[in-house]
Amino acid sequence: MSVDSTSTAQSEAGRGLTDRALDLTRLMTHAVWGPGVDRLIDYLDDNVAFASAYAQAYSYGKQAVVRDIGEAIANRLAAGPYEVRDERYNVKALGNDAFLATAQYSVFGGTGSSKPHRKMFGIVSSMVWIRTNDRRRLALVLYHNSEHALVSQRRGSALDAGERQIALRAHDTLGTTYWVMPSDIVYVKASRQYTEVYCTDRTLRLRGSFSNVCEQLGSHVVGIHRSYAVNPLYVTRMEGEMLYLETGDKLPVPARRVNEVRRLLGGE
Repeated sequence: MSVDSTSTAQSEAGRGLTDRALDLTRLMTHAVWGPGVDRLIDYLDDNVAFASAYAQAYSYGKQAVVRDIGEAIANRLAAGPYEVRDERYNVKALGNDAFLATAQYSVFGGTGSSKPHRKMFGIVSSMVWIRTNDRRRLALVLYHNSEHALVSQRRGSALDAGERQIALRAHDTLGTTYWVMPSDIVYVKASRQYTEVYCTDRTLRLRGSFSNVCEQLGSHVVGIHRSYAVNPLYVTRMEGEMLYLETGDKLPVPARRVNEVRRLLGGE
């Protein structure tokens, strides 16, 4: 979906505010899953707030929201194209000058250009639009995303739509806790005093031992090296002492453990 914000505003001039809120919600939904966030700047209120229950993210103010959504888009595009499907929209008036819009849809993607769609996110987005001072335009003041029902389509098998998040606790003075979906974890790497957890949409750097983090992840990862553990869902092939992942990453396997790792990954 490619919509120019100027032409959109002109075409909406004769419509009711409810229709405007509906169209802008649709535009926002597609733009945040592709390289089109810049088109939305004119529709954001200076004090707009963005929250994502799934990613434990929160941003306040136009520039911060544009920056954070832009970074999320860049990360997604690096993993491969995404496609919005099964869209349903609803708009409810909140008095004369505000509207609550909801968007329910599915997102397929993160596959790279040469692979079939690997996963699906079920998304519910809620947006609050208000009439601006000039009374002719709407501005977004609140945008909340709730991501759920992640399904993996790799090798034709699906994960339970009720898959639960795992709490990964960082052993630092802040006692930070991160919540991740097991199927979002690609691999884990020991890095000096830290342990890095590479996910499809972010990288977590935890102050804690590699063994402790792997213990928290349990059967969702397989140890292949004293410094690496991998999620078998992302393994595409093993050649000699190297493991190749869907993400383009390559992980080393010690020569003495090649046969063991192949067995653990179901290769023999």
